[in-house]
Amino acid sequence: WSKSYKEGSATAHWVCDGSTEFSLDEPTGEHEKAERGTDVVLHVADDSDEFLDETRLRGILTKYCKFLPVTIEFEGEVINNTAPIWTKQPSDLTDEDYKKFYHELYPLSLDEPLFWIHLNVDYPFNLTGILYFPKVKDELQLQRNKIQLYSRQVFITDEVKDVVPEFLMLLHGVIDSPDIPLNVSRSFLQADAAVKKINTYITKKVADKLSSLFKQDRAGFEEKWGDIGLFVKYGMLSDEKFYDKAKDFALLQNTDEKLFTINEYTEHVQANQKDKNDTTVVLYTNDAEAQHGYIAAARERGYDVLVGRGLLAEIPALVPEATRRVLIVHQPPLREVAEQIRTRSEEVAAALREAMNAGADGYLGKSLEAGEIGTALQTLGRCALALTTIADARS
Repeated sequence: WSKSYKEGSATAHWVCDGSTEFSLDEPTGEHEKAERGTDVVLHVADDSDEFLDETRLRGILTKYCKFLPVTIEFEGEVINNTAPIWTKQPSDLTDEDYKKFYHELYPLSLDEPLFWIHLNVDYPFNLTGILYFPKVKDELQLQRNKIQLYSRQVFITDEVKDVVPEFLMLLHGVIDSPDIPLNVSRSFLQADAAVKKINTYITKKVADKLSSLFKQDRAGFEEKWGDIGLFVKYGMLSDEKFYDKAKDFALLQNTDEKLFTINEYTEHVQANQKDKNDTTVVLYTNDAEAQHGYIAAARERGYDVLVGRGLLAEIPALVPEATRRVLIVHQPPLREVAEQIRTRSEEVAAALREAMNAGADGYLGKSLEAGEIGTALQTLGRCALALTTIADARS
């Protein structure tokens, strides 16, 4: 039932059974609407009675209409926020406003966000939103609090991997843009010009925010590094443009728990850690406790050792290509390695002699000997590599 605000307007009654056909009439008497406005009455099928449950309805309305710009009232209670803070100017907001909104988005979260970015651009595309930097742990709990995508304050999805770079999935918050096509295939979305621009813009804003924090408060940035380091390294390994910016504020930690930027660390070790080609050598460990003996040996020689922790302890991928990287690994003693090489070398020689004596046909028919040759050669290669690594580390 619907009635216009105009004086003398009749009630319009629209009925549809879910098909493409409908009826429209002007009811009178008790079916006539007394006041302006619209009443929508839904008749629920027997197999859909879950939608008559108050809790189920409240959950749906909260998820999809939580920030709808039109007031939604349910059971006598207004259930939505018509003016979320991403629609306001940053100058009108306080830190408490941002923290309060974070918990409005994620009511089950017990942690406070470390900091945040307020997005607000209207050219060459429309984009608003707030991205929060959470305390990222090594477990990479990506499924708990996701970035939520809205279009004009209507919730669309929390699967935004085709809209933002993959490493930004570690962030929390809201993105609202009417320029993101919604009813298209994934391949089309990835190729969409507006989506590419949004992707690039967000990456730049995140990098600029981190760079600003590093320059303005180095000590505070270092205190947060334990929480944001995983995110930064993930971004550097997966996004070349982010790497170009992040290499100036990404931090490396040595066994003395001192933090350096990549350039600072290169300058710190280059005078004492050179190979025969005068290339700077960076030593690192991904398990300081298990490799304590090798670290101690390196320290006795005056070498510095970096520590790589967690799932993304990829120090070699973070330092410049011009710098040589050496991994301190837990290797057996050199004498044991040499014995392995001697034994396997004899096996290789014996297998080759047998193959040659059997001739080409006989050799091809003996898969066992061929397998032995392959295994021996692989082992020989591994042993040679181990010797080379250890010798370089000790040089």
